[in-house]
Amino acid sequence: TMAVSRAYIFENCRDPYGKLMTDLKFECVADGIKPLIGTEGNLGASYDELGCGRWVKVMERREPVYGIISDFPHMERVFFQSMDILSMACFPIFVKGKWWGFIGFDDCSILREWEHVDLDILSTAADIIGSAISREHTDQALLESQLELRLARDHAEQLYKMVPTPIYTVDLNKKIMSWSHLAEELTGYRSGEIIGEDLSFVCNRTCREPCCLEVPDQDIVVSKECYVKTKSGEMIDVLKNMRSIRDIEGNVVGQIITFEDIREHKKLESELVREKQDAIDESETKSRFLANISHEIRTPMNGILGMSEILAKTDLSVTQHKYVYNIVNSTKSLLDVINDTLDYSKIEAGGVEL
Repeated sequence: TMAVSRAYIFENCRDPYGKLMTDLKFECVADGIKPLIGTEGNLGASYDELGCGRWVKVMERREPVYGIISDFPHMERVFFQSMDILSMACFPIFVKGKWWGFIGFDDCSILREWEHVDLDILSTAADIIGSAISREHTDQALLESQLELRLARDHAEQLYKMVPTPIYTVDLNKKIMSWSHLAEELTGYRSGEIIGEDLSFVCNRTCREPCCLEVPDQDIVVSKECYVKTKSGEMIDVLKNMRSIRDIEGNVVGQIITFEDIREHKKLESELVREKQDAIDESETKSRFLANISHEIRTPMNGILGMSEILAKTDLSVTQHKYVYNIVNSTKSLLDVINDTLDYSKIEAGGVEL
C-alpha cells in the first residue's frame, strides 16, 4: 500500500497584472503533519516567487515533477525543505486542453522513490480530476484519481475523501473493489456490503455490460448516461465517467468510475419538453380556430359583396350609388383582411401545400 503525508490541489490564477499565480484549493494531511494552509508564502504566490519557475514549462508539456527533494534545484530545495518535505510528486491537471493547476503528494517521513505504478495511478488521478472540472466548471471543480486495484487501496481511500462525486473501482471480472463514502450516501450501500460484489449489484444488466465494454484500451475518459440501483431498489439516473486502470506493465486491470446524480436535470429536461409541446399544441389550436372562424366570416362577406355589386347596377340615385360604392369598397377591404388571416392560419396549422 502507499501512504503519503500530505495531498493537495493547486489551481492556477492570474494577478491583476496578468502574472501566473498558484493557489491552494484543497488539502488533506496525515496526523502530525503541518498543513500548507497558513504556511507563509504558499498561497496566492507566483511560481517564480516560490522558486518553482521551471514547473510552468514542465507541466505545460503535461509532464510531472517528482523525486527526492535533495535532488531538486537549489531554490526549490530550500523552499520545500523548510516545510519538512523529503520527497514529492506533482502532476499537471488539464481542463479543456489548458493547464488548470496540479495535484501533489508529499512524503515527510521517508525518502520515497516513486515507483512506476505510483506515478501511473497519480497521473490518472490528475486526468480524472481535469475531466470532472470540465463537466462541472460552474458547480464543483474537483474529481479524484483512479487507483490500481488492491496495490493502492489505502491511497484510494485518501483520494476518495477529496472527490466531490461518488466513485468506485471494478476489476476485469466486474467485481466492485472500492466504494467511496459519497457512493454510500447516494445509494445507501455501505462499502462493507458491496465490495466484492458483482457490478450488477448496483447496475441492471442492460447497463452493466456496456459500461464495462465501452471503455477502450486508450487512456481516455468515457462518459454516458446510465442508472444506479439504490439499496431501496430505486433506479437513479446518473452520468457515469469511466477510465481504465493499468498495472505497472501497462495492462488494463480494471476501471475507475464516477457517477453524478442527474435526476433534477432529467426532470427539468422533461418539463421543458412538455412545456414546448404544450406551446405547440396551443399554437395549433389557435391557428385552427382562426382558420375556421375566418372561413365562416368570409362566406357571408362574399354574399354582401356580391349583392352590393348587383345593387350598384340597378337604377339608383347619385347618393344611393355613392352609398353602394362605399359598401363595396369597405367589404373588399374587410375581405382582404379576412383572406390574409385565413392564409396565415393555414400556414401555422400546416394546411398549406406547395
